[in-house]
Amino acid sequence: MPFTFTLNSVETIYSYAFNSSEITELHIPNAKLIKSNAFYNCQNIVKVFLPEDCEVEAAGFFNTTILIRE
Repeated sequence: MPFTFTLNSVETIYSYAFNSSEITELHIPNAKLIKSNAFYNCQNIVKVFLPEDCEVEAAGFFNTTILIRE
């Protein structure tokens, strides 16, 4: 079952914020920073939509995810 989530007012996603979440698609149009391991063990997430200027820390938290810059 798809579970899409939109965070319009969030600018920073901290480490382990979505740890083991069931989210399948995430839109964060105002994101400025995504910390390492923010999506750790998110086995169902397949797409994350972020603005072009969003900084994404390394650490492989998108290992099974399509990262889309808008």
